Parts: sequence; structure tokens; C-alpha cells
Amino acid sequence: MAGHKGYVVSFMMDVLAGVLTGSQFGGGVADPRDPDRKSGGGPLRVTIDIARMLPRSEFESRLERLIEQIKSVPKATGVGEIFFPVELEARSSALAAQQGILLAGQTWQSLVKLGGPTDTPPPPGARAVSAAQSEES
Repeated sequence: MAGHKGYVVSFMMDVLAGVLTGSQFGGGVADPRDPDRKSGGGPLRVTIDIARMLPRSEFESRLERLIEQIKSVPKATGVGEIFFPVELEARSSALAAQQGILLAGQTWQSLVKLGGPTDTPPPPGARAVSAAQSEES
């Protein structure tokens, strides 16, 4: 989806998840993987009853075809793979489950400080990472 359709969808998502929720929008939203900034992204939940529109199996089949189409388009020079939304996050979650959770140094310090009075340790498997380390990953 490109051109005017992509622009409209992107704009409306910013209206719904940013403007409407009172969160950041446009240039005010930071990359959530930036350990030194709050993302500012808004909490938006849209619930759709797929079965009211078409059978679930048909939806899943059509979605798989869409993903195949997206992943099969010619890639720009230097691009190894094309990802669909949430694919990177799913891979990151699987990796975190295996290797532990990397937290920004400031977040780590806040957890240690908050847990101190009650002797509550940081989450199992969590460890601090510097901004330079997070840029490498």
C-alpha cells in the first residue's frame, strides 16, 4: 500500500492512537527501542469480530497470501528480508525468552531503587544494557 492510501492509513492511525488518546503523535513519537526516550505511543485497541465478515479459515488463508506477496516483492539493494508488522517484535520476544531481557541503564537503576525497600529483585533474566550496546543489536 503506497501513495495516497498508505498516507491516509498512516495519518488516521496517528489521529486514533495519538491525537484521540492524548498521547504523542507525528514527530513526537520516538522509536520504542530507543533506551533514552519515552516512545510516547498511545494505547489504542480496535476489536473486530472476524466471523461477522468472513469465516476465520478464509481470513487466515487470505492473510497468509498477503504476507507471501509482501515478502516476495523485489528487495532494495542491501535489504535481506522484508518484514510484516509485529514480525520483528515476535522474534525479539522469542530471543528475550531465551537470553533474558535487556533494559536501558536508567530503567535498570529505577527497578533496583524501587525494589530496594521491599527486597524485591529485578525480573529474572533481566540485565542492564548501555545505549551503545542497544544500538549494536
